[in-house]
Amino acid sequence: MFRRAFHGTFIVNRGYGREEGNKAIADRYADRVLYGRLYLANPDLPERFRWKAGLNKYDWSTFYTPDPMDGYTDYPFLEHPLAV
Repeated sequence: MFRRAFHGTFIVNRGYGREEGNKAIADRYADRVLYGRLYLANPDLPERFRWKAGLNKYDWSTFYTPDPMDGYTDYPFLEHPLAV
């Protein structure tokens, strides 16, 4: 429906995980997928997607807070699956 009306780059967001995002691209439903909340909680999101690793859960209470250290910089990075 949107594709017929809009001929530019079509970007979707909200509720997409790795599989859903890949499907949206493969099915040509979208040109790009945004992963806002997932990216905030997973600073290494592309690596986690690549390795099909678990994701950190995001904490809504830390979004848009005045404390720059709370929520934006304290989520753990993935321990690389090939690390010894």
